[in-house]
Amino acid sequence: MIKLKLPYAYLVMALICIIGISHSEGIHAANKKTDLVSFVDISDNIPSKEIQNIYQDREGYMWFATYNGLVRYDGFSYLNTKLGYSAEKGAINNMVNYVVEDFNSTLWVGTNAGLVLLDKVSGKTTDMKHPLLDNVIVEGGIIVTKNNELWIGSNKGLLYISPDRKKVVNSVAGDDIKSICLDRQENIWVGTWNKEL
Repeated sequence: MIKLKLPYAYLVMALICIIGISHSEGIHAANKKTDLVSFVDISDNIPSKEIQNIYQDREGYMWFATYNGLVRYDGFSYLNTKLGYSAEKGAINNMVNYVVEDFNSTLWVGTNAGLVLLDKVSGKTTDMKHPLLDNVIVEGGIIVTKNNELWIGSNKGLLYISPDRKKVVNSVAGDDIKSICLDRQENIWVGTWNKEL
């Protein structure tokens, strides 16, 4: 194990999460109590060596967004989830970029072919349908606000989805959104490909 002093361990973890884990075939985990950063070999347990996003849900499960599906880790075993099949789109794209949980315990999964909702209890996936979501690559992140509103960074702009899922609006149309962040005042910061912040 490599011992790093905090906050350097958090900086290392952030960099690992940002650039992916494609070369080491594993995950680095930082322990706040011991200041240790350890390597977890996952090469035999996940369908892809490229991890795009790591998310921990309210129940403590770790979710890994990979380029070949979504993986759930419970601390002991891995469950690989293929996102299913949609009659309209054909195979739903399993190139997963982001995963986040809303306040209804639904996982919102951002892929290179739009948004997929995953019911954690049944394992059922649903393709989120709306004209603004057609051919969207969710690559800039997904944010859930305190009011259960969703903001999605995509190749076609900043998308807003109302809590009842009936309203979808493109707030920043035409911009390729690469990153989004919600601050403590509920302001949304948007990083774009060619127009900066």
